[in-house]
Amino acid sequence: GVTYCGSPSSTTQVTKQSELDALAGCVDLLGDWEFNGTGFTDTDSLVNIQTVQGELEFRSFQGVSGTGPWFNNWSSHLPVDIEMPNLQSVGGKLWIRNQCRTDLLNFPALTSIGTTLEIDGNTLDSLNFESLTNVNLITIRDNGNHGGNWLNSEFEIHTFNSLVSLDHLNIQDNTPNPGNLVALGGFNSLTSLNNLEVYDNPELQSCCKLIDL
Repeated sequence: GVTYCGSPSSTTQVTKQSELDALAGCVDLLGDWEFNGTGFTDTDSLVNIQTVQGELEFRSFQGVSGTGPWFNNWSSHLPVDIEMPNLQSVGGKLWIRNQCRTDLLNFPALTSIGTTLEIDGNTLDSLNFESLTNVNLITIRDNGNHGGNWLNSEFEIHTFNSLVSLDHLNIQDNTPNPGNLVALGGFNSLTSLNNLEVYDNPELQSCCKLIDL
């Protein structure tokens, strides 16, 4: 079956569920990859992917249209979990940004990101990056209750427990109210950090191993 998908010199865009499902046999993604759009139901077909040669981006990645979990039965695109359980390395940047709606970012086997992990402007619940040991910069910002309609937009960070050293950690502006970052834990193995920025997270109630660095 197919193991290599994409092209080393281009960006492959995946904009609908059928295109995502076509990746079920892929193990290694060549070039840069962008998953964006609405109407997605799951990421089950990404289960076999182990490497991404270039950048990996989930942008405005949302589910099918439906009602809930929002105030006043507001109708919009539902959350969809972003799971790549066997992904081990991303050669460039890993972006999850621009109004992705997800209950779970699950990358439990990911050990290496070439440059930056950026989680920016989404509605989140939980994160799993438990195996990550190699990344230069982690940015988590502007996540929370975008539009003010979400009932369950609070999220906590209790991962990144394999990281020993990191150049720059930025956790800021998780301010879309009501409901955003309420607890910052994890990072239990971190002993070396050159630049730490944690600010403008108004609902943050508990923190953290980072204070000891």
